[in-house]
Amino acid sequence: MEKETLYSLLILAPLGGLLLGFLLGWGVRRADDSKFLAEADNLRLTNRELSQDIARTEQELSRQKEIATKIPLVVKRLSGRVSPEAIPAIAVRFVKDFFHASQVGYFAPAGNEEMY
Repeated sequence: MEKETLYSLLILAPLGGLLLGFLLGWGVRRADDSKFLAEADNLRLTNRELSQDIARTEQELSRQKEIATKIPLVVKRLSGRVSPEAIPAIAVRFVKDFFHASQVGYFAPAGNEEMY
């Protein structure tokens, strides 16, 4: 009987150790996976926020480039010999292009009146 018990222990001890090792490894790996998933979610959120910031910055830069190209043209027009009556028309065209407005206008005195 003692030999059978000894043989049983010799067989069951490694199997029990193997099972225990497997369960411990599975538990540790599962904990590591949950940490990894949490970090991955945080990185996805950060990536999304940075992508939105990049898109917003690109829009601002494209608008600034557009403004930078239009200002020298207006300055060139206004620096030449321009009659005072032509200045409002130039300014209105510039403002329309500058703000992408569908309709613009300005107030001017009607005839010799001082009221607008």
